[in-house]
Amino acid sequence: ARLEETMIKFMEMQQQQLQQMQDQHLQYMKNSLARAKNMEAQLSHLAKQIADRQGGTFTTTTQTNPEEQNVVNDSNEECGESVEGVEKMRKKECPIDVV
Repeated sequence: ARLEETMIKFMEMQQQQLQQMQDQHLQYMKNSLARAKNMEAQLSHLAKQIADRQGGTFTTTTQTNPEEQNVVNDSNEECGESVEGVEKMRKKECPIDVV
């Protein structure tokens, strides 16, 4: 009889622990779902902001090179301004610096 009582208590404790773990898991899943919905709302808001931009342009504007400087590498070889320069840049033969 004592062994049966011990076994019953053990099974009850195991059942309680299982229930606690299930409750914790359920709470974790609810929190994860809430975070996912929040992230979805934020991404939707960002997508709307990007779509609302005028013509898809950036908020800053670029400046043209005021001195019409060419792009050259350390050996003073022109890169990027001619067809040959562009090809050199594509082949990584012409590391560039702006002078």
